[in-house]
Amino acid sequence: MNNQPEVGLSTRHTLTSHGVVNPLARRIAQFNAWKKSLANEITRYSLWIHSRDRDAMRQQRLQHAMRLFATDRLRLVIAGEFSRGKTELINALLGRHAHMRLFPTRVGRTTMCPVELFCDDQASPYLKLLPIDTRSSQEPLQYFRRQPDAWFQLDLNANDPDSMRQIFREVARTREVRAEDAQSLGFDLDFLEASVSQPGYVHIPAWRHALINFDHPLLKLGLSIVDTPGINAPGVEADLTGDVMPDAQGILYLLSVETGVTASDFAHWNNKVMPVAKAHNIALFAILNKIDLLESDEEPIVESVERLIRMTAHQLTLPKSHVLPLSAKHGLKAAIAGDPVRLRRSGFAHLEEHLIKSVIETREQLLENDVLMPIIEDVKADSDRLEEEYRLLQAERTQFENNQDGLNEDYIRAQRAITEDQQALNRRAARFEVGEQQIRTSLSRLSSLIGSARFEGHLARARSVLGITPNTTTVASAVSVMISGIRLDFRRLRSDLESLPAQAHKLRTELEMPEMELPALDMEESLQRVALLEQEYSSPRPRSETPRGTFEEGFLPELTAIYQQSEQRLLQWSEVVLRPLADSIAQDQKRVEQRRESILGLEQFIRERALRLQHIAERLPSIEQDREFLRELLFRLQPVDL
Repeated sequence: MNNQPEVGLSTRHTLTSHGVVNPLARRIAQFNAWKKSLANEITRYSLWIHSRDRDAMRQQRLQHAMRLFATDRLRLVIAGEFSRGKTELINALLGRHAHMRLFPTRVGRTTMCPVELFCDDQASPYLKLLPIDTRSSQEPLQYFRRQPDAWFQLDLNANDPDSMRQIFREVARTREVRAEDAQSLGFDLDFLEASVSQPGYVHIPAWRHALINFDHPLLKLGLSIVDTPGINAPGVEADLTGDVMPDAQGILYLLSVETGVTASDFAHWNNKVMPVAKAHNIALFAILNKIDLLESDEEPIVESVERLIRMTAHQLTLPKSHVLPLSAKHGLKAAIAGDPVRLRRSGFAHLEEHLIKSVIETREQLLENDVLMPIIEDVKADSDRLEEEYRLLQAERTQFENNQDGLNEDYIRAQRAITEDQQALNRRAARFEVGEQQIRTSLSRLSSLIGSARFEGHLARARSVLGITPNTTTVASAVSVMISGIRLDFRRLRSDLESLPAQAHKLRTELEMPEMELPALDMEESLQRVALLEQEYSSPRPRSETPRGTFEEGFLPELTAIYQQSEQRLLQWSEVVLRPLADSIAQDQKRVEQRRESILGLEQFIRERALRLQHIAERLPSIEQDREFLRELLFRLQPVDL
């Protein structure tokens, strides 16, 4: 059995009659309080979910569960042939608190349409009647439940029992219609009473369905009772099996000890009642009413009743425990009088016990399995997810804390290394700049010896010797003048070149560069070419060659080429020597920049770590709060065996 909430003080007065506790009312109150409590808890859970999870399907499931627990009623359907005491049974169920017969009874049919009894606190007491003509629309009864204008309403005065009973008689009212009209509404003419006053007319129920809302303690607790016409009443089966019965949690099928199970009972039970009950998990009871008629039999009543129970259980394929003998008439009298002994003797108390066990507890179990347990599983899943998140965040925080010192040390080392590298780079770059300038200064001085200005000076002196009208003698003199100046320049160049390799080696050593074999740097080849030119152009030339043509077109271009090639060699040598040094400085700069970028990455990592730690510090208390909420919620939702 489930853990049931205590019934509040405001409702305890509804549980007793004449000072005697009503077990059925108490159990219904417990069930109702349990559902209300669950509806509140599910509402809390839905709000919690809404702030964290936008899953529309999940929200719909929770909304459905909330509505179900908030509005669910225990619905009992009273069925059977007419004149079996269905209305009297309802009077007995409700008379315990009303202390009177609420609904009129008479011989024959007292109910011509299904009648639902319930309590709606949001509305004043009323009787609503759905005209029988609505059957012509082919719309099911459920459709008209959403059409308030289709119903005829009569207000009830709970303080005037006589007027209420008079109004209740309206349920049994009939009307006369043409036979063909009755057939069009689904009635079998063979079962209808012909009109005495109007030939061709028959009597049909005036109403298709009735809703009675009034403030009765048992109904107020959440019980709903449906009184039905006799099963052999024509044209009612569709509404019973299609709308009334499937929504029930229990069906009380009334039989009479006078007749037992009739052929019509048997047919209706097997074709209508049993299939609907199995399909919708509805508790079924066969009620053997009017056992008071057996009291005058010669045979002992206990043996007679026991035999009827066995026979009925066998015929209807029911457990013996679901065949209940009682006297609705005596039960009503005992309920009105508040006589518990007489109530038990009537069999009515036994019926209430079975309603508690087979209807209420079954409904309770069904709600648990189909509605509550999936929610509990969701809560457990949420709780497990939070537990895992909490564990992972705790582990992450611990790891961060354990690695914090090492990370700080790494950052300090990296900062120190980048500072040292930058300082070393600055020193190397400064030394390279000085050494490079020294070498280029030396090269500039050497280049001036074989540069264009120097060459033009020698050429001017040679041309002054050559004169305006050159001859063989003047050409030889001009060549000699020019060659002697050039030879002197190259000799000076050769002497100064000896210092350059030493400068280069010194600079590489200061820059901590490995030794390398420098390219040759001498001007012997150039001097040899100059000597050959001197020898060639100092000798007499053939008459066919004019002196100026020989000097300008032969000697001068060749000498110019020697100068240019010599100067190019100086430039090439400087490039070979200085380029690796410049590249080395550039590589150092690149390494410093790369290390600087790694430091920036480390700083970004440290910032992100700090933000993550801040998030963890903020998230953990929130998770703990959610965990506590879910633990409490799970405790409140979880069924507890007593």
